[in-house]
Amino acid sequence: MEAGRNRKKQRQYYLSYTILFIIISGVMTLLFWISDRSFVWAKDGAAQHYPTLVYIHHFLVEFVENLLRGRFVVPMMDFSIGEGMDVLTTLNYYGFGDPLTLTALFCPEKHLEILYGVLIFLRLYLTGIFFSLFCFSKKQEQRVAVLAGALVYVFCGYGLYASVRHPFFVNGMMYLPLYLLGIERIIQKGKYGLFSVVVSLSLISNFYFGYMNTVMMALYVLFYLIPEKGLVWKKKISSLCKMIGSYLCGVALSAVIMVPMVMAYLTCSRGGEGGYNESLFFYPEEFYENFIRAYTKADTDIGEWTNLSFSVLCLVAVICLFLHRARRKEEKLRIWKLRVGYLLLTLMMLVPLAGKVMNGFGYVSNRWNYAYAMLNAYILVCMIPVMLRYLKSHIRNWAGNHFRVSLAICLFVTCNLIVNVVSMYSGEETYYLDEFDRAGAVQSTAQDSPVQAVSELNHSYKREFYRVEQPWIIGNQSLMMKYYGHNWYFSIAPGWYFDFYNGLQMNTMERTYSLRGLDGRTVLNELTATKYYMTDSRQDGLIPYGYTLKKAVKDQEGDINYIYQNKEFLPLGYTVSAWIREKEYQLLSPIEKQEALLQSVVLEDEDEDKVSMLGTEATSLKLDTKQEFCRVASCSGLTWENNQLNVKEKNAAITLTFQGMPNSETYLWFNKFQVIKSGKQYQTGTVESGNTVNHFVLMNPKKSAWYDEPNQTINLGYSKEPRTSCTITFPEKGVYSLDDFMVVYELMDNYKSKVDVLKGDTLKNLKADINQIEGDITLSKTKLLQMAVPYSPGWKAYINGKEEEILRSNQMYMALELPAGASHVVFRYTTPYLKVGSLISMLGLVIVLIVVWKERNNKYG
Repeated sequence: MEAGRNRKKQRQYYLSYTILFIIISGVMTLLFWISDRSFVWAKDGAAQHYPTLVYIHHFLVEFVENLLRGRFVVPMMDFSIGEGMDVLTTLNYYGFGDPLTLTALFCPEKHLEILYGVLIFLRLYLTGIFFSLFCFSKKQEQRVAVLAGALVYVFCGYGLYASVRHPFFVNGMMYLPLYLLGIERIIQKGKYGLFSVVVSLSLISNFYFGYMNTVMMALYVLFYLIPEKGLVWKKKISSLCKMIGSYLCGVALSAVIMVPMVMAYLTCSRGGEGGYNESLFFYPEEFYENFIRAYTKADTDIGEWTNLSFSVLCLVAVICLFLHRARRKEEKLRIWKLRVGYLLLTLMMLVPLAGKVMNGFGYVSNRWNYAYAMLNAYILVCMIPVMLRYLKSHIRNWAGNHFRVSLAICLFVTCNLIVNVVSMYSGEETYYLDEFDRAGAVQSTAQDSPVQAVSELNHSYKREFYRVEQPWIIGNQSLMMKYYGHNWYFSIAPGWYFDFYNGLQMNTMERTYSLRGLDGRTVLNELTATKYYMTDSRQDGLIPYGYTLKKAVKDQEGDINYIYQNKEFLPLGYTVSAWIREKEYQLLSPIEKQEALLQSVVLEDEDEDKVSMLGTEATSLKLDTKQEFCRVASCSGLTWENNQLNVKEKNAAITLTFQGMPNSETYLWFNKFQVIKSGKQYQTGTVESGNTVNHFVLMNPKKSAWYDEPNQTINLGYSKEPRTSCTITFPEKGVYSLDDFMVVYELMDNYKSKVDVLKGDTLKNLKADINQIEGDITLSKTKLLQMAVPYSPGWKAYINGKEEEILRSNQMYMALELPAGASHVVFRYTTPYLKVGSLISMLGLVIVLIVVWKERNNKYG
């Protein structure tokens, strides 16, 4: 009978939770619907998260189709990911591995925008369920208290802000209660299977938040297990050993994904201080003022990813926590633990150093503050019974009023959270909804590109490999449309990508992990198998040298886009007879580096003994570049004195003049150009010269967690006639340091003859299949085969069946020394460290099965 009543109460609880969740999330959905907005954030949502979901859909469908054909093959790298990146280590951060994203297999592509939103609410819903399970494991029998806490946790400021901005950020808050529930099962029942599974799923879904939850779990054990007086030290040590063993088993189970991910993270380009130049012990004064205000009031972000916005009842519960005087020893200890935990996490929220540690010792970020929200929600769960006991002692007819009080608590919390929802998305101070793509148009908007017409040319990646160039297109459109390009935006990108583009001072690399095309640079496009250039202007000055109009097409809005084809198209694999050392390459200017790449291969200094060919001095190369300083012709709304640029008006401009060179690609060079004072974190300036309109990015180093490069080289485009002036426009007021303006000319008189040399011996019969590239080549002498394929330790090379070492060349690509004669060359790819991770996972699985078998024998023995 008792068990039956408990099951009935549980059903009633989860039904109540579901109804209130639907009501609050329904208000949230209504706000988006009224504003005709999707749940796809127009910035990172459209650029990263939604394209990844579309890619996962295609990946799963193709995988199943291959299985049905009897072909078991898993694509491990894909040229539509960046310029050719690893599938797992690049996309795991965005949900590739999250079990919930497997639903993309069953959703038609045209409905993925709906699934995107559904998954947001599913994660939030499960978050409340898991929080409730944790509370019940802690013997919290007051169901109205658990219900209030679950809703407060789910719809806290972090949940409202992050869930629609970066959907997978909810994974951290979803798995945290399960981590703690697993700990409780070990302490209470000595069972640790759940904990191992939770740890494994969490790390597989997203290692970034798995790390944060591990730290929170350790703090939980420190403050809840160690001081526990009801357990003897032998029991505590035993439980602690089981926790560590169970955790390691979970890590082992996840190793098939975790090991490759960790190794990729250690070599990625993102990290460092991230522009936080303030004290690591104190935030600016306004942060603390906003912290107090945002505790109960909805606010998008008060700084460094700090989102609070709890219910007013949470504040009352915290006050009650510190005023309440417990009588029983058990309650005193519980209250003491909550007080210490609250003070510790509040201190961590208020000290930048904690944000740095919790962000993997990178830049300062409080993305872990969902744990602070859970603590506040749990304090509310613990304090509501205390508040009810107080009311019971002051209300005469308590038996008749208990239901009404419980109902009032639920209604108050629900209404409070609805107010927070409305304030978060459509408040007077910030109108968050404006930042989202229009409903029903996400897919069509993302695919509205002249790339759609390329397939109507002679497009077939199985017959011919080529890339397309689209300067200043941000995001991962290629993931959705399965084309090869130079536009990508991934948080986990190899560090050598950044080294290469940063050395060329690319203005299109606005962040260390994002590239907006190759700036229309002729040489770079030539050396990376670029065949087409896309533009919406017939007069686009960034059309590379040697490209001719192939076709004009209309987009969905009726606007005309133009497709230009490279007459001097160089295939994916070409050969070079000269190489130079990287230390010599680094001494060259950015445009001289391009010239050097056109005539030689750059090898790392330590690889000198790995090739039989003798190195060439960089000074012996024919570098067709000229340069001159600019003269200031006029200034409007700004002054430039003593290496300081003072922009006094918005859209202020400075016009520069120079002599110019015919038949050349002209570049404007900013020397030591940085923000000194600006209210903007990020701004894009404009450079105009004749028919060229190009851009430069300015990051405020005191505000930005992105990329702050003091030198930029901006392409003014190719011109037969000399370019003699340019106008630079600054969009915002500010003060900037700036040493010089200079123009650099890359002469094109000898360009065709240099390309013809590279075309002399190229990889023929090229076939780019899943995880493999192969081709044939015949040489009269030993040469280096330079592949326009990004380097990765996952590549293996075979010449006529014999494995040969791949060299990292030109900083981010790969080369292979070929002997004279005929060679069949094969490159095969496997995700780095996947085999090691798989072995560890198999070992972990065996250990878990043995332990479960022993537990069952002990139970029935």
